[in-house]
Amino acid sequence: MYCPLKDAWHVSKPEEKVRQAWVCKLVNEYGYSLEQMAQEVSVTISKKASGEARGDGNAD
Repeated sequence: MYCPLKDAWHVSKPEEKVRQAWVCKLVNEYGYSLEQMAQEVSVTISKKASGEARGDGNAD
């Protein structure tokens, strides 16, 4: 599955399908540009100071 935010091909797993469906929706229905989005962005405030917090709240 092609991921335009990363300009790369990724394995078509369920989470990736949902992520790319939302990218399409944001671009095609809401008028966002790809330049306004990013994927897998690091955050500066860490979960319990572990330095491993993620923006989507997943631990893995």
